[in-house]
Amino acid sequence: MKNAKRAIALVLCLVMAFAVAACGQSSTTTTPSAATTAPAADTSSTESANPNARVLKWSANSPEGYPDYESAMRIKAYVEEKTNGEIMNGGIDFTATSVPDYYDPRIAACTLPYLTATYDEVAAVFRKGGYYDQVLEECYADLNVKYFGVYADGYCGIGVKGELQNAAEPGADKGSAIIRVPPNQSMILAVQNLGFKYSSIPYSDTYTSLQTGVVQGWCGGPVSQHYGQWLDVEDHYYDYDIWQESRHYIASMKTWETLTEEQQQIFTDIILQEAELSIKNAAENDAKYKDLYEQEEGYTMVRFTDEEKKAFADDCREKVWPQLNELYGEEFLTELLADIQANT
Repeated sequence: MKNAKRAIALVLCLVMAFAVAACGQSSTTTTPSAATTAPAADTSSTESANPNARVLKWSANSPEGYPDYESAMRIKAYVEEKTNGEIMNGGIDFTATSVPDYYDPRIAACTLPYLTATYDEVAAVFRKGGYYDQVLEECYADLNVKYFGVYADGYCGIGVKGELQNAAEPGADKGSAIIRVPPNQSMILAVQNLGFKYSSIPYSDTYTSLQTGVVQGWCGGPVSQHYGQWLDVEDHYYDYDIWQESRHYIASMKTWETLTEEQQQIFTDIILQEAELSIKNAAENDAKYKDLYEQEEGYTMVRFTDEEKKAFADDCREKVWPQLNELYGEEFLTELLADIQANT
């Protein structure tokens, strides 16, 4: 096909948005659209590679060395190879990011507590063609955004200074420990349901508050974030795995519709491959940092069994989810739970 042979260079110049959009840090994320713009990137290398290049941009959340950066680089290499260097990536056209819930609360259901309880459940709930995948497809289509799939980044547990009481008992009082939780209704309800007292002090005050004992623990990111930021103010980590930190692979629909079917398929193939791979990588990354936390630092890593995590999940879905009907919609939560039960 004539158009398919036209030299279109998608030079994947990764525009790093170094704001980690995780639960707990203040950040602003915009949905890519025809009107979205981004800071100018250095495209000199791509322009010299192909003077007829059409430049698109892929925005990544993390710097070099992080799993989502490496995922973006693999997508870059795959697209360049499959288009014989004609598609290489400069507003933002493609990204893997978290999207604020004011667009549609269901888009941010990744923070729904115990949406999944194990990595087997992550694979089932995030599967292509599953109920949650279909809902996301519809939500993004209403925003004129192309949605591909979910990128998994690791489970969020609770790190504390000191030992917890009744740690394995859902709803049992956990003692005097106050846990800093992001100001998010579903997260707060989940932590309370486990038996914790909580505070939603500003994220910027969390480190000092942990040092001074104003709060005794933090919940809001995967174990790798605990290891990287809180080592000297925590000495116990409890892998409650309350929610899976995740992002969505999305693109500007206006840009997407200008690509040929062949080019669209190239992007779809590699992005879905990366989405599936992210689950395996997240599980391995969680295990790696749990081992480092315990073996290298000598801290206490409390590992719950899959059966215990499923008990936490069942208790949360029974008691917390109904309190979120107004936020997410009762039909959505009912259908989502039915899909989980049928496929896990």
